[in-house]
Amino acid sequence: MYDAHLGRCGLTANQLAVLWCVLAREPAAMSDISRTVVMDKTTVSRNIASLVARDLVRTRSGRDSRRRFVTTTPNGRRRFVAALPAWEAAQSQVAQTIGKAMFAGLGRQAKAVARALARRPGKGDRGG
Repeated sequence: MYDAHLGRCGLTANQLAVLWCVLAREPAAMSDISRTVVMDKTTVSRNIASLVARDLVRTRSGRDSRRRFVTTTPNGRRRFVAALPAWEAAQSQVAQTIGKAMFAGLGRQAKAVARALARRPGKGDRGG
């Protein structure tokens, strides 16, 4: 449902989540993006590569060449703003479909899961 709404803006839900995170943390370290959006690093890397190819974000190396940072481009900031009404329409449609109380409960649960994952030891690890 989200991708259907956002497709008109040329973004997927995952791409919008990554773009949102980059905007909030510029310059955003790739590892921080992965933790924040609760996606594995490979998925984040694919989304970043797609956003770079479309001139929505840029990457650069940090002092340590193993660390990469991401910033938005002017085009990326415009695309983000243009996508917000589509995101809000998708949110509204989901809330209508499943009911506002359930939708609000799922939002609270998702935030609780994200906080728990962010606090756990070895949070960058993929294993148990």
